[in-house]
Amino acid sequence: MQNNAGSTPAVFVHPAGRCESDSVGAGTRIWAFAHVLSGGVIGSDCNICDGAYVEAGPWSATASL
Repeated sequence: MQNNAGSTPAVFVHPAGRCESDSVGAGTRIWAFAHVLSGGVIGSDCNICDGAYVEAGPWSATASL
């Protein structure tokens, strides 16, 4: 996703990361070797760090994993 001036911050997924979910909040960053499965729910402005594995189910608040 691209971030255009004046728009909602995009979700960043590192080229070596994997995000299969459509429920990831704006401004969230998913880093190398992190994997977010389909059905996983992540809030806005989260930082999903290297090696994290997020299964289906909610994650709340702004956080680093």
